[in-house]
Amino acid sequence: MISGAQSHALLEDLDCSIMNWLDHGNIKNLEKLVLLGFGDMMLGLIDHAKHRASIKFLQQLPLYQAKVEAIHKAVERKDLQSLKELVNKHKLALARDRFGTTVLQKAVMNDDFNTVVWLLGKFPGVIDAQDNNKRTALHYAAVLHNHHSDKMYQFLVNAGANLQIRDRDGRTPKDYVQSPHLVDQLINRSDSNKQSQRLPQHFSYLLSLWLREGRVMKLAQLVFSGCGDVLLGRQSSHPASQHFLQEVSAHLDKIAKIHEAVKSGNLAATQKLVTAKKWAIARNRQGETPLHTAVDNNRLDILKYILQQFPETVNAKDYQLRTPLHYAAGNCIESDCYKYLLEAGADADALDCNGRKPKYYVTHAECLHVKVSRSPSVEVYDNSDVSSLDSQDNLEINTSSGATKGSKQQKDRPTAVQQSNSRNSVTPLLEYKMELARNLPLTPGVRMALQMVGLPLTETLVDVTIQRPLHPIRYIASMLKGYQQ
Repeated sequence: MISGAQSHALLEDLDCSIMNWLDHGNIKNLEKLVLLGFGDMMLGLIDHAKHRASIKFLQQLPLYQAKVEAIHKAVERKDLQSLKELVNKHKLALARDRFGTTVLQKAVMNDDFNTVVWLLGKFPGVIDAQDNNKRTALHYAAVLHNHHSDKMYQFLVNAGANLQIRDRDGRTPKDYVQSPHLVDQLINRSDSNKQSQRLPQHFSYLLSLWLREGRVMKLAQLVFSGCGDVLLGRQSSHPASQHFLQEVSAHLDKIAKIHEAVKSGNLAATQKLVTAKKWAIARNRQGETPLHTAVDNNRLDILKYILQQFPETVNAKDYQLRTPLHYAAGNCIESDCYKYLLEAGADADALDCNGRKPKYYVTHAECLHVKVSRSPSVEVYDNSDVSSLDSQDNLEINTSSGATKGSKQQKDRPTAVQQSNSRNSVTPLLEYKMELARNLPLTPGVRMALQMVGLPLTETLVDVTIQRPLHPIRYIASMLKGYQQ
């Protein structure tokens, strides 16, 4: 039904089709959409559904998506036992993730021969299933053929894989075998799939809402707070959202280049790249702004340049609310960076998420480098800070519909949130069962109440995750009072 890169016109048509299918209870096509990796486009549409079958389907949508995610997570972990329990139907063996990758393709990319053998033995019809780029598992096996061995490639050929299928670029699997220089595209495609994250259900709902309504400022906060990878591979029927999504990769590349230039001490490159405040406070995946990176690498000239151009960023915070002065204190209070930060107006009394001032790290420098990482290869659930965005003043993002400015920062000071490593050992099957428990049927009265308060409460809870206020109950009460007014 859907293949190849999605154009904006096609996405608009798809959005219209979804509404039509919901009106007529066309569950077959709605289910196909989930299996093709486009289930996020239906999140939040339950209030628009009138057909009884559609309402029931949308109620079960998060559970359905959770099962597809659990299947792909099992493949990523090479957990064949869980995969066997989860994939009990042919259609589930064809299920794509949100990047459009099939189960078989992911097994091939992970060089998981046992899973490939089981899949083709149980569901031989999936052998030529194509992804959004119209590539089959054999296209990806060509990468392994060039970089490892030909075992996987030869097995697929012997199992009946079609050698003549052309991908979106018009190339067959054999083209990649015969021209090794072409496989970089597939390697990059494989890496991007490893960056896939599973988002908490409430955040997935809000992200879908922001995309549908063109709330570009919210999307920009994700990118400039170091969480832009969650937008990779997503599509939207809203012109402003789609325009921004097309620029996400370029924004992420520029942020990476800024931090690399600062780290290496390349002042000229930094001056060329940091042309606005949004770039001066753009976090990397570890939550550091360019100022933090400059201090951490003792780049006084770059530190001076950024603060002379954007003096208001002197107290910019990382994910743990540490300012550049916290970093400088951990290095040496006699350092030029520390002295210059104080001269530039850095707050010597600023508290981090553990309630510590910069001078604490003069004698506890070892504590400073225990940092929260937002690597895309780590699940959102394993990261206590994945959604901690702070609205940034004067953050301007140009879209096809004009420029949007950020809102004021929240005044409540976040507190520490303990990370949990217990989920590292949770199997995909158990994750799916946990999601099942969370989606047990509700009574009509409770369901009606949840529909009335659902959006305000969900947005408030996400804001608590984002801002981590010192008094969360008081913060929630004030937010809900604001909705009432």
